This record gives sequence, C-alpha cells and structure tokens, in this order.
Amino acid sequence: MDVHHMPLDEVAQRCEEETNRFRHTRKADNQFCFELFRRALEGGDHEAFTRIIQTYKSQCERWVRGMRGFEVTGELTPDPFVSQAFANLYKDLRGEKFKRFASLEAVLQYLRKCAVTAVLQYLRKAAVEWTLDAAEELNSDIAEELKTEVEYEELWKRICQLLPHETDRLLVDLRLRQHVMPAEIAQMYPERWADSRAVSVAMQRILRVLRRDRELRAMAGLAPKDEKLLDLL
Repeated sequence: MDVHHMPLDEVAQRCEEETNRFRHTRKADNQFCFELFRRALEGGDHEAFTRIIQTYKSQCERWVRGMRGFEVTGELTPDPFVSQAFANLYKDLRGEKFKRFASLEAVLQYLRKCAVTAVLQYLRKAAVEWTLDAAEELNSDIAEELKTEVEYEELWKRICQLLPHETDRLLVDLRLRQHVMPAEIAQMYPERWADSRAVSVAMQRILRVLRRDRELRAMAGLAPKDEKLLDLL
C-alpha cells in the first residue's frame, strides 16, 4: 500500500518501529516517519503531530541534555526546551513551508536546531540578567558555547547557499560537526554512500567547494592561503 494512503495509526506504528531499528544501528526505512511529519506539518494533522512528539521526544531530550548550557539553565528536566522545540518546529514548517524539506534527515536536523535554539535563547536572556545582577555567575565555558553556536549558525547559512543538495549538507553536518567517521556514515546511510571511500570522496569534493569561497573563509577567520579546515564546524 502507498504510504500516503495508509491509516495514521499504521504509519505511526511503522515510524516507531523503523526509529527503533535505526537506534540499534540497523538499516531503517525513513518513508514512514517522513510521511508522519508531512501529515502533521504540511497537512495540519494534530494527531499526527502528537505521534511525532511521542516518537522523537526522547531524542530531543538527549539533544538538550547534550548541551553544556543546559546545566546553567537551572531546569531539572529538559521538558521546557523540548516543548519549545516542537512548538517552533510546528510554527516554522507548517503548510507550504514543509515542501522545501525533501527527507527525514533534513527535518530532524531542523528539529535539532530548534532544540539547541530553545536553550540558547534562554541563556541569552539569562546572560542579560546576570550582567545586571551577578555577571560572575556566568560560566566562561557557557559563554564560549553561546559564541560558537552563533558563529556556527552564520557559517551554516552560507554553507547551505554553497551546497544546494541536501545530501551534501547532511554529510557536512555528520562529518564536520558531529565527527561521525566515514565507515559509520556509510553504515547509517547505505542508500546514499556505498562505502567509506564513497563518503571520503564526496567529502573531498565538498571541501573543495567550501575552501574556494572567500566569504566563508572570511567568516571562519581563515587567511587566504590557510588550508586549515573550518574549525568552527
């Protein structure tokens, strides 16, 4: 049966099953989860969005807890930031705006961005209050993380302009920001890269594109002949 015509309960169940397969490092079929997002965001199906939250809440919690800044917020659980992340996802991608996303990976990257942004917005607001009251309470490591995240977002906007294909952007994020090794990437996405060599070849092609862009090099603070890769990624 065409996934577009499957009952919602069946799509949601298959999405949960495939997500569990992926978490156990097995090949997963992403079409069911992507269809669930499509119904929830492009189609405005509130029940579908509820099922998305049920499936991805734990992953979103891990993203929030993984930020050093989370401890500084004083929140005992990541729940407020997770709720904000899903709210922002719905606000930003509902309706026609969802059509610019061609894969599950792209949507999940955006959800992760929403989770990170929720924490950063809280910290920026808190940082102003601490400046007025007790600036010494702001941990220097957190301040550096704020700076790095802001810089990364600016770099990422330019990278997206230089790399129009979603597969290339996925590889950049996996390899340079998440530091996933080529062999692991090939195992995670066999439909995109046949083996680790294919990942490395694609990465070298992408790096040639990025290194040639003067604007990106300037944003990263690299000298014209500096071969050092964009460390901020």
